[in-house]
Amino acid sequence: MCFFDSITHVTEISRTRMITAALPYANGPLHFGHLAGVYLPADIYFRHSKLFGKNAVYICGSDEHGVAITLNAEKQKTPYQQYVDHWAIEHQKLFTNYDVEFTYYGRTTSKLHAKISQDFFIRIHRAGYLNEKSERQAFCLNDQVFLPDRYLTGTCTVCGYEQARSDECPNCGSWLSFEQIKDPRCAICGKNNIEVREVSQWYFDLPKLAPKVREWLNSQSEWKPNVKNYAISLLENIPERAVTRNVNWGIDLPAEFHAEGKKIYVWFEAPIGYLSNLREWAEKKCGDAVWKKYWQLPSELIHFIGKDNIIFHTIIWPAMLMAAGERIPTNVPANMFVNLQKKQFSKSAGWYVDADETIQNYGVDRVRYYLTSIIPEFQDTSFDWQIFLHKVNAELVNKIANLFNRVATQVKKHYNGKLEPADFANITDLSQVHSEVISSLEKFEINTALNRIVSLSEEGNKYLDDVKPWNVIKENVATAKILFANASHYMVSIAALLQPFLPTYSNRVLSGFSIPASDQELRGVLYRESGQALLKGRGLQIQTDSDFVIPRIDAKKIEEELAKLEEMSKAKT
Repeated sequence: MCFFDSITHVTEISRTRMITAALPYANGPLHFGHLAGVYLPADIYFRHSKLFGKNAVYICGSDEHGVAITLNAEKQKTPYQQYVDHWAIEHQKLFTNYDVEFTYYGRTTSKLHAKISQDFFIRIHRAGYLNEKSERQAFCLNDQVFLPDRYLTGTCTVCGYEQARSDECPNCGSWLSFEQIKDPRCAICGKNNIEVREVSQWYFDLPKLAPKVREWLNSQSEWKPNVKNYAISLLENIPERAVTRNVNWGIDLPAEFHAEGKKIYVWFEAPIGYLSNLREWAEKKCGDAVWKKYWQLPSELIHFIGKDNIIFHTIIWPAMLMAAGERIPTNVPANMFVNLQKKQFSKSAGWYVDADETIQNYGVDRVRYYLTSIIPEFQDTSFDWQIFLHKVNAELVNKIANLFNRVATQVKKHYNGKLEPADFANITDLSQVHSEVISSLEKFEINTALNRIVSLSEEGNKYLDDVKPWNVIKENVATAKILFANASHYMVSIAALLQPFLPTYSNRVLSGFSIPASDQELRGVLYRESGQALLKGRGLQIQTDSDFVIPRIDAKKIEEELAKLEEMSKAKT
């Protein structure tokens, strides 16, 4: 059955939401910065959207062209397609291990993507926003090749960063030309035997579209202020941008513009992957016409990205969409960077944590919980092993899982796991907490939403400590049962609210409460409204074999992780 048609309780197109995450380069392993900065926030928002009642899809896929890919494939003497095939598979395995649930994960090497990218090129050209002109470009005399973007590196003349590229500085975000790179060198041979040559390329007329982009940005009242203001600042002195390059791996220009040795520049075609992947999913699952329900207005289009992609998703991509006569994004909730122990992740420097190994050692619930807590919503954050230990043990284990376990154990022991509807007659109304969590997520305030769930667990534990039902039960079993019922309501609410954040653990708890995964409509109601009506209507049956325990992390394991990190770093120096 088609996903769109299967959601019968939401039919209005105004309830439709398309969520995307930046297409990861099929060029090496992903680390915690990628996960916490982009893919987990988007996944949490997607899961929330569905539970909230939105008809949502989460679209992503591999970005499989570009100079960085060709450089590494050539170094490994591996064919380009074989190289990207490998990393596309590895990334999808990692996402699965981290419970990142895409509606569809495509690839920019697909035939449909090439066709749609060429169509964009034609439409933007016909609209008068593509110009052909000669440019001065670096040419390596050693390797006898032109050196576009990452083929040429050196020092940024704006901020002094020594690993700048000839199109952009990844440190300060400045637009650059190769002539603005100090001490330039070829990324292939590492030498500076470079000369300037004239070559013809097609350019996207961004200055012509800048006033429209500025007007659109100024109208975004719901955006994160830091993202909006940064994007507006980047519009100053915006240059034209080449959309073709002399490279041998990429998408051919449309037939009428074909030129030997030229390809569509990866920055131009990569974001088109959002649309091509959506259409590919629709064609495979529902039929071609369905994709329009998600792409066309008034459907929401939300792009989750890191701060290094702000310029593309708030200026260049919207300008392309305007030029092509397409709809533009609703919001771009960009996040900042995640560092490692307050320093940048760097595999070459040995300052790196393997994301696959970590999930195997600590499990998806514990790792995903901590990464969610450090999502860099407004400023850079840092993965810290000691804080990981503290957050998991003090919050997830002691406050959340412990509440579930201490109540469920008593209910199973004394009442065979069964609480009757009458036991819930006077339970605390927790619906306001659900409204607060949902409101925070709608505003992309994921940290705030998670913290509110933690505080709810604190309230539940305090209630238990205050009323002490395990003491009351010695004198009055019926009275104690009512106290346990109220505590159970906290448990149902917390488990329901955790669904976007910890899907594996929340499913274990809700299933233990006899609320099956097959009843997604009921789980959505519990998420939106708390379990008050359910509990008063049918009570609660806690399965006798249910297990809500999350083991504590041994501090010795964290000491070993820190020692391992230091050893890897020293080995690279």
